Amino acid sequence: MISKYGLINHYDKINAYLSIVFDDLPKGLLPKQDDDLLIYEKEDKIYRIDIFNLKKYVKIKFKGLITLPNYELIAILNGYLGKYDIMLMAKPDSGFYIVKDNDTYKVKVSKDTLISDGTFVKEDRYATYQDLDSNEPNEVIILNNDEVNEEDINKDFFQMEEREI
Repeated sequence: MISKYGLINHYDKINAYLSIVFDDLPKGLLPKQDDDLLIYEKEDKIYRIDIFNLKKYVKIKFKGLITLPNYELIAILNGYLGKYDIMLMAKPDSGFYIVKDNDTYKVKVSKDTLISDGTFVKEDRYATYQDLDSNEPNEVIILNNDEVNEEDINKDFFQMEEREI
């Protein structure tokens, strides 16, 4: 079972495909096609798989990083990947978590977490809006003090419960 991976959904009116990224893609690596898949592989190491026509099984109506895929999506993807002896593990967390720096709450991103540009973070650092969406500014995510409190420190940013303010 593979735990280091990330998912990015590419979706527009013309095209829709899902990238499963296992490692940073080497420059100039060209994919091989296998049915609905494009496989980026070099020396028996698979770096990325793009799945087309996934809409036959599931509809994902947004584009971008999928930080916490649900079990149903993982099961569908594993159906595609079993042919290559690859099975994805469910993710216990997104890799984005809340910290407090002085009196300011911020979001950090853990090493080996996929970000929106399709690369993995090399070491723990503060997360930026661009990490989540490549069209956003490269500014550190700062949370309002009325949105979080001490109980939220070290909790997964994407698993926080909404609460009334």
